[in-house]
Amino acid sequence: MENYWTQTHHRGAESKIMKNTEAELIDQDRAYIDKSELARLLGVCRRTIDNLMKRRRLPFYKITRKLVRFRRDDVEKYLRQECRIGGLSERF
Repeated sequence: MENYWTQTHHRGAESKIMKNTEAELIDQDRAYIDKSELARLLGVCRRTIDNLMKRRRLPFYKITRKLVRFRRDDVEKYLRQECRIGGLSERF
């Protein structure tokens, strides 16, 4: 039997399927998600989430010095308002 690292890092396409499955397992009814869950949902690394937080581009709630949560509705609203889908921006 292969270990988890081998299963997720050496099978190429299968590891992408596994990551998508993990993202689907995140409870859709939860109002607040953590940084790792958000990174999985958006398909980015945690460092990208940190950078968006630092630049105040992503709404978040800082509960303690190290504990951060994101309200799912706020993130979806931000993505609809601030992100564009392909093509050139309207300014050009």
